[in-house]
Amino acid sequence: MAIGDGTLVDDSGYGDTSPDAERVQMAILRSLPVWRRLAQADQLYELTTALALADLRRRHPRAGETDLRRLLAKRRRAGAAPASERA
Repeated sequence: MAIGDGTLVDDSGYGDTSPDAERVQMAILRSLPVWRRLAQADQLYELTTALALADLRRRHPRAGETDLRRLLAKRRRAGAAPASERA
């Protein structure tokens, strides 16, 4: 969960990174050129896609690639929906 200042915290209210370390991380990220931040975002997207597809393959071992991509799209749409609309 993110709070107003952009700090990430878990449900207990404590983050997994100390405030000092987080300040250093944010300063480093802000100093990167835009193209590098976009490249990192792209890498993160590719990683999460690969992990999600691996999970779907484990859950649906007989599904083909087209079906897996369809399930992935459905999962992503469900994750983007407000909690009240998720089934």
